[in-house]
Amino acid sequence: MQVFDELYSQLAQAKVVTLQDITQITENILGRTLSTSYVYQKYVSSLQRRGYIHRIRRNLYAVKQPSQTQPTADRYLVASKIRKKYYIGYHTALEFHGTAYSIWNTTYICVHPGNRFNEFIHMNQTYRPVLVEDTETDVETHNHLGHQVRVCSKERLFVECLDHPDYAGGWDETLKSLQSLPGLDFSHLTDYALNRDKQVLTRKVGWTLEKLREESIFYQHLTDEPINRLTAHLTTPKMYLQRGTPGELNQKWRLYIPKQVEEATRGI
Repeated sequence: MQVFDELYSQLAQAKVVTLQDITQITENILGRTLSTSYVYQKYVSSLQRRGYIHRIRRNLYAVKQPSQTQPTADRYLVASKIRKKYYIGYHTALEFHGTAYSIWNTTYICVHPGNRFNEFIHMNQTYRPVLVEDTETDVETHNHLGHQVRVCSKERLFVECLDHPDYAGGWDETLKSLQSLPGLDFSHLTDYALNRDKQVLTRKVGWTLEKLREESIFYQHLTDEPINRLTAHLTTPKMYLQRGTPGELNQKWRLYIPKQVEEATRGI
């Protein structure tokens, strides 16, 4: 009973745990090596029956806190336990930073294609993988509820939301969310955008920065230098902000902007 109590006490501190976590903690308590199958049969099953832990998906559990009547699963902690190499991105990162225009019930976890996992739903929250080649560049570690979670930097977040606005709620939601994103390093943001070496993305970033500088106090300190660096890399052909969607041509960025997107952040 003493071992069980100590195990639950340590699991409660972790809040969300994998079977491997439970095995490691049990080994530390007992001072010997154990198999995951033994730990599952001896301890995990008992913890589940007593309502101390709740299965999120295979080998992943939420732990009931002493003050709770049943386990709950913090979405960011769950995301941090699905794969070791990952980062929280897109709309979920906007929510993490407190700038998302609305709250979603989808959590985006960015992983390498070789680390993909099947989308799953737990407690009305959908956990969805987004496949990326690079899970290290401009990824930061943040303390959340006493645990470390990996979130892309604000600069990478800005660029990636413009590259794939469908993962950030579409263009309207993306612009409304980015409008209140504070603390951006515009020089670094420009470096990251240019390193992506995508002509249409360079234009999207430049157009959005200029638009938000006119509309948001969080962009008023943006100087012309980053803008000029972006315009220096433009090529001749005209492009669409939204592929195949007509709009008025922005001559500076050689980009067709749909009227709805142009007006998305007015009056906010």
